[in-house]
Amino acid sequence: NMAEARFVAAVENIAGQLRKRNPASFDGWRLDGIVKLARKDAAGATDSFARVEAARQRDPALALPWLDALQMAGKPDAAKRLAEETIEKHPQADAVYDALYALLVREKRFEEAEAVLRRKLEKRGGEARPHLQLAEFYARQGREADAEAALRTMMAKLKSALAYGLAAEFYAVRGEFARAEAILQAGMQAGVDRPTLQGKLAWLRREAGDL
Repeated sequence: NMAEARFVAAVENIAGQLRKRNPASFDGWRLDGIVKLARKDAAGATDSFARVEAARQRDPALALPWLDALQMAGKPDAAKRLAEETIEKHPQADAVYDALYALLVREKRFEEAEAVLRRKLEKRGGEARPHLQLAEFYARQGREADAEAALRTMMAKLKSALAYGLAAEFYAVRGEFARAEAILQAGMQAGVDRPTLQGKLAWLRREAGDL
């Protein structure tokens, strides 16, 4: 639409100004690549991203749009290599793990997708979301026992209201309200942030139609 076209033109102007001041401008070429990507010029976008890559050592801010450009150009294996190299240099780059995981799922390369989630979990296992992602992956694959094990690991390792709450939501959205409530009750019995879990339990019972 017109508003989007004007926005893209404005970004293109900014990119041009940055490159005019500094022909090797990282942001100038990154924005230029994003503009080309918005215009479905995958080859041009890839060229722009490649111009600044060496200076930033697989910068995650550059990798994400570059991944989109490579996929648009029909080069999933090149996109996979780019993501893996970026993760190697920036192991905390959650968004790059997620982009690589999504790419592999679209390609139906499920074993590789699982390996990416496990690799992310090794680096970010102190947070709840990677555990939940792994559980959701297993559930979509019909691996219910593995999904349950991933959630139990999350709760045992983190011992937080967030972990118990997410595990309860996992089952609640599937209509397994009794199982979700059992998780919240177990958390309270374990002494995990009782007020927060009580609030979650009230929410759960409303969702289940008990209140």
